Amino acid sequence: MSKSLIITLVFSLTFMNLFAQKKDSSKTYTMDESIITASRFEQNPDETGRSISIINQQQLQQAVYTNLGELLAAEAGIQFVGNGQNYGATQRMFIRGSNSYHAIVMIDGVRISDPSSVDNGIDLTEISLENVERIEIVRGSHSTIYGSSAIGGVINIITKKNAINKLNADVNLSVGSFGENSWLSQNMLNLNFNHKSGFYANAGLDYLIVKGIDATLDTITTAGVFKNRDQDNSNKLDYSAKLGYRKNRLNAFVSYKAMKHNTDLDKAAFRDDDNREIYFNRDLIDFGLNYKLNAKLNISYSGGYTIMNRTDIDDSSIVDLAGSYDHQYNESFFDGSLFLNDLVLKADYDKIKFLAGIAYEEESMNNSGYIYSYSNGFLYENRYDLDSLKLATQTKSAFAHFELGGDLVSAALKPLNIALGLRFSSHSTFGNVMNWEVNPSWKLSSSSLLYLSYSTGFNAPSLYRLYSPDVAWGAVVTRGNPLLKPEYSKSFELGFKKSLGDKSKLSVAFFNNKIDNVIEYVYLWDKNVAIDSLGNDWMRNDYKGDTYINLSEQNIYGIEFFISTKLSEKIDFSGSYTFMNAVSPVSSFSIDTASTHGHHVQLFESGLFVSEVENTKIGLVRRPSSIVTIQINWRPTEKLKINFSSRFVGTRYDAFYNPVLGPYGALDNELLAGYALANLSVRYELKNNLAIGFKIENLFDTKYTEINGFSTRGRGCYFNVRYLLKK
Repeated sequence: MSKSLIITLVFSLTFMNLFAQKKDSSKTYTMDESIITASRFEQNPDETGRSISIINQQQLQQAVYTNLGELLAAEAGIQFVGNGQNYGATQRMFIRGSNSYHAIVMIDGVRISDPSSVDNGIDLTEISLENVERIEIVRGSHSTIYGSSAIGGVINIITKKNAINKLNADVNLSVGSFGENSWLSQNMLNLNFNHKSGFYANAGLDYLIVKGIDATLDTITTAGVFKNRDQDNSNKLDYSAKLGYRKNRLNAFVSYKAMKHNTDLDKAAFRDDDNREIYFNRDLIDFGLNYKLNAKLNISYSGGYTIMNRTDIDDSSIVDLAGSYDHQYNESFFDGSLFLNDLVLKADYDKIKFLAGIAYEEESMNNSGYIYSYSNGFLYENRYDLDSLKLATQTKSAFAHFELGGDLVSAALKPLNIALGLRFSSHSTFGNVMNWEVNPSWKLSSSSLLYLSYSTGFNAPSLYRLYSPDVAWGAVVTRGNPLLKPEYSKSFELGFKKSLGDKSKLSVAFFNNKIDNVIEYVYLWDKNVAIDSLGNDWMRNDYKGDTYINLSEQNIYGIEFFISTKLSEKIDFSGSYTFMNAVSPVSSFSIDTASTHGHHVQLFESGLFVSEVENTKIGLVRRPSSIVTIQINWRPTEKLKINFSSRFVGTRYDAFYNPVLGPYGALDNELLAGYALANLSVRYELKNNLAIGFKIENLFDTKYTEINGFSTRGRGCYFNVRYLLKK
């Protein structure tokens, strides 16, 4: 790891020194940028008291990326798990160390999630880059504006609207290889038609085919041991359509997006499976209406309906050289839906801005399946379906947000701006939640800003964690726990921003995010048996079940630093550094005995038995204490663009199953080494509307570990052709 990092830094410095001294008249022009996600008002990011990033259309067109995860992983404070693994592997995002389901992802301001999953978190491999106009990233808690789950941050993917040209076409073709016998083919097409009346229509297609690598590590070296390892392949098809009207006071649209993804899976870390696949489908309808009542007031209505279904098929596998099968078959079906509605009135005056809105959200899920097992003459079959339980929750919300200028009070306070937010939410299961936010900022000069933010947030328990009826033999609880409370957060941020025109930008932020009532997956053991005697008597059933309870606390703190600068007229440099750590105390005083019936509680994540003595864990699973990113863009000529990017991920803990922990085993933690990855991409414009690109990833490190027990992609080479038509 150290060698890779040193090579990367040396390469970066050499790259900058070689070309920083040469200047000419070649320039790139950046679109005027504003952000709407931070407050729902259009604002200058440099004047907004939040940590913000914007990925604009120019960056999207010039990037040689195959998925959203690769694009976001280059941003400050964002860690991805699964991004460096085989294509098709689940990608989970952590913003500033918060859990993956503590960040929300939106398309055109409408949240998407996965109620059919265990924690409601979304797999970022779902989302295609086709038809994307820009991506806005806001770090930190935002529950006052966006409700549940917006504890760590918000990603808003904004799709294309009507353009100046009557007809636009974007064709993007990519091929590549990232390991032995692997290859990738991705074809993207986007069409946009605009009429002078204000009507527009978009259509898009993204088809990805991957012949992959073996996703798990093979550690068996003993000769003669039977192994039936296979490559894990994947293919994904996205298609979308959007109809809209945008003219004068009215902006309205309706869009449809479908995603179909199937990929090969393995059993677990180090455990290959030659005959398991997962099929995932999502259908998403978004709609929005914005009407300007006058120059100061407008009203908007937006919403969405999404349904998703996941089929996990684990068929019988060959287990010996004679070709025998293990006669095991497991088929699971997961269905979910999410319905959102949001009505907002906004007022934008010189010294005061405010919005008020109401929202309604309804989500549902179902799980069914079939199990077949035949071994040693014994046959077991089981079918199950939770449809009769009608698992669903509803959330009703009312919210308000104010932006107040200091000159409301005095001209001397004109540099001051105060943002205030309040949200009341009523959840059908756990009741009412009130969140609030205060966010003052002070313009030290026309180019520098000091800001402070304090906000509270919440995360509603997923349907699975609330209502899963799974129950073990002899258990006194079901896996789902309807007594779960939401996770509550208190977030603090102190930041500074400085800009020097379009030449340089600097920002630094100190943050602290304390999350209470963190939901933990636990085992319960007979309270009448001493802990050191559990599992010692096979005639006695000590196990009382597994369930979810509110138990621990996460106190995450850190610093985030970002800089971008023009080293010359041809060279841009940007870099970020994020340091974070966490303290997670847990004790028996936090246990709701109504959920555990007073039995011993064992944390599945660590195997620790919770006692009256407070135990404190330092660090976070799969989230490093340090992340460094580097981006260098060099334009030797007007048509040629070269990008060098690097990312250093520090040491972090990972979880693995340890059968010797506790009576029957639990997850244990292992410290993984850090790694430094470097990529080089080249883009050349053959004509004004035709460009070719080439990318090499993992220049210096092809043997790093992202997740314990799973393999990562080796050195990859990708070729890209992009054609843009504008008439």
